[in-house]
Amino acid sequence: MVTEYISKAKNAYYGKFATTSRLIMCLILEGYVTAYFIDEPDRTVDIAGVCLVLRRVSDPATSIVIDDIHAIVPLRATPELSASAGETIILNGKDGTDDSAMVADSSAFIKNSGGTRTHILNVLHKLGLEKEGSKIALSNGYTAVQLWHRFAYENDIHKSTAEEIESELASSIELQTYSYNFPKPCPTLQSSSVEWEQANLEAKIHHAVHKSLAIGDPAMRRLMLDRDSLEPLLDRPTIRLAAIPKDDMQVCGNFEEIAAPLVNAILAKTGDTCGQRTKYTGHLLLPIHELQIPMIEQKIKGAEVLPEANHVTASALTSMRTVALPGILESTTVKLCLGIRTTFKLNTIMPQEVAFGPAFSKIVIPRLSYDRDILMIQAELASTYHLDPNVDIAKHCACIIRRSIEFPGNGQSVGDDLFAVGSSLVEKAQRPDTDEILVTYAWNLDTEAKRAKFLDRYIRLLLKAFIPPCRDNGLTFEAHLQNVVARFDRSTGKLKGFLVRDLGGIDAHYETIKKSCGIDLKALTITGFGGVDSMENVYRKFYYTLFYLHLQPLIHRLGMHHNGYGWQRVRVYFRQLVPINHPMYQYFMEQEKIPTKCCLRSKIGNAGPKGIYRPMLNLVLSRPRDHHYLEETH
Repeated sequence: MVTEYISKAKNAYYGKFATTSRLIMCLILEGYVTAYFIDEPDRTVDIAGVCLVLRRVSDPATSIVIDDIHAIVPLRATPELSASAGETIILNGKDGTDDSAMVADSSAFIKNSGGTRTHILNVLHKLGLEKEGSKIALSNGYTAVQLWHRFAYENDIHKSTAEEIESELASSIELQTYSYNFPKPCPTLQSSSVEWEQANLEAKIHHAVHKSLAIGDPAMRRLMLDRDSLEPLLDRPTIRLAAIPKDDMQVCGNFEEIAAPLVNAILAKTGDTCGQRTKYTGHLLLPIHELQIPMIEQKIKGAEVLPEANHVTASALTSMRTVALPGILESTTVKLCLGIRTTFKLNTIMPQEVAFGPAFSKIVIPRLSYDRDILMIQAELASTYHLDPNVDIAKHCACIIRRSIEFPGNGQSVGDDLFAVGSSLVEKAQRPDTDEILVTYAWNLDTEAKRAKFLDRYIRLLLKAFIPPCRDNGLTFEAHLQNVVARFDRSTGKLKGFLVRDLGGIDAHYETIKKSCGIDLKALTITGFGGVDSMENVYRKFYYTLFYLHLQPLIHRLGMHHNGYGWQRVRVYFRQLVPINHPMYQYFMEQEKIPTKCCLRSKIGNAGPKGIYRPMLNLVLSRPRDHHYLEETH
């Protein structure tokens, strides 16, 4: 019992750290605070230095006072720096703010005893703040909720927005602690795709509310954080049926035909399938997530949810709203609406997205420039959405059926390959107090040489997969870690290529698509969904999803950022694929800063799905202070 208590206390401690460190990272990267780094000359201390998280001050070296300090963050590695003044240096907001660089056992702020506390007091002394420092308590109980509360008050954030963000930060801390208390077995090269999909211990690395499960509407039932009730909802949700008048639904592709095995399996639970179908003549039988039932009943006129006995159990993927049903639907997955907020947004499906996927899959994908041996694009086969003119209603009633070869009907992978979603590769090895991640665990990457070899091939194939459509067709997928599945030879562990999914995140330049593929995207889709008028918008999405949200976490967590290796290999393979006179080369290789999406600013500014972008230093050109790899050119 004592051991269990200690374990839960430790997990609660790290649960606070995981969310708080991400909030600090967002505040720094998005320019809300000043990050001020002070080097540690005493190498007997196991930190590279301390970062002061300050109110926006113009010259921290001369004007800082205690009340300016939001938090004090020990860092394990020296970050890249943009300016210096003696021993004190200002972070450039690009590095060292990744949560993995923060010293977890200081709870992202302070440790109340021992060398770290002494070191922090020494820092305050160097800044001439030792007298003020004696007036304050250095506390390791300061959490994201407290930090946000103070920040929101001081920055006059709208009350309802501030309260909503505070609630989601609290939800992230609670669910993160729950995940630490009930870890999954670490997946291996022999594990199934579902086991890899569900190994999401900490979820999104770059978002302040990475684990939030906030209820999106009062009609939704509150999720209870106990294992017996929550685990089935997260991992093995029940899929039900709603009968909706066909005249109220728009169908794209052969939806009813493709969904028939799933619908029949659900109807068969209560007897005669044909008889029940006759009962609902004139209705579309729509698969729905069990958590979405209140939304359907409340918002969709004429909808009838079939009895609870009519259900099947699915396997949820990383996104929760997409599920696999091996044995029922062969080589397909189903994307469902889910009225729960994660990372500040409801997991519903917009009508434009529903209409876009099947048309794009049928007409555009066959004409794109990409290596089909390396990249597989998961086509969206059919879909349906409600025709209510109010999008806020229609988005709660939709469904997309997607080709997903990693989930064949017999449960065995294609050619017995291993398919591992990218987000799980960088997850910690199912415990909070470790630097081991699942890819180093499963592939036994226990030396720097092994990690470098793995990363080199990963970068080379990833860029070969995703650069050609962007370079030649003016199109970028939303290729972040959750949307990209890595395909490996199960017997050797060798990377073979990638799958990309979720076509709703595509940006394509109208003119370039028309010139390269002969397709008028404006005529293909409703409301111009997926199309943009500027190649700069395509490049911006490409950078944000592939470099910032995909490669940066992998490079950092493999320990290949501070030694310079990861970004050096990115530049090498980028040069091999993009000519120096191409606009894409100029955008990525000649710009010091690139506009990058700000999740917190977007939420505070109510910016919608497009978001707010802010110039941040270009990671592709990153050359960390301690790098020791020589640059290579063509």
